[in-house]
Amino acid sequence: MTLPLTLQNVILTIKEALVVWINQILYYNEIYPVELYEKRRSFERIVFISRNPILNQYIEDFLDDLFRLIIGAHNRRIDGNIRKIIMMTYDVNTNETRERYVIELKNLINLRDQLPDLTFLQTKKDDPKHKDDAVLDIPGLNWSTIYSQLNSFLFEHITELKRKVSVSPADKSTWFYKLFVEAEPSSNLLSASEDSGNSPVNWAQVKIHTPKEESRRPVSYMPVSEVDAVFVLLVTYNEYL
Repeated sequence: MTLPLTLQNVILTIKEALVVWINQILYYNEIYPVELYEKRRSFERIVFISRNPILNQYIEDFLDDLFRLIIGAHNRRIDGNIRKIIMMTYDVNTNETRERYVIELKNLINLRDQLPDLTFLQTKKDDPKHKDDAVLDIPGLNWSTIYSQLNSFLFEHITELKRKVSVSPADKSTWFYKLFVEAEPSSNLLSASEDSGNSPVNWAQVKIHTPKEESRRPVSYMPVSEVDAVFVLLVTYNEYL
């Protein structure tokens, strides 16, 4: 049976791709032992996904809360005011950033009216609960174009990781990572999480320095890909310090 082309299913598909995006950064940077991962096929790509349930739940929770903020179903806000998703690798001894993997959110449209109920984020795409969801009727939009874009997104992401990442034995014991969202200055993500009706997420408000502010070394900027995700344009790039 063909998966209905609904907004809920599109978001769940993008969430699936972001799970893979995060896992590939962890795998190729050898943040955790390679034995932690298993090889899978996702969007017609061979990828490596964590088998650790605690890590997997952390990633799921992060993305669920991210989409709640993007959709903006908190505290009567019109939108989530999220600008970027940032995953950073750094040296735990010096707190020095090594790489920043960035997804910039552009042309974000208001989804709050279309998605008043966000419980679908905890479901699968083939869940019977989705049978009554409204099907998208947008000229030129179909699953083939969506999967083709996400296939290219992961191909470019993995290719760049293979090209750039080189982890020495000494680095393995000192590298770790952080996940951030960059929001509009007026956004209060702490308040938004508490007012959502769900368990408060562990957001910490920090000042993220730009790579130029953080390092005296030259910063290498590498554009990676773009995905037109119906309600937002995802522009991905990496910054190497």
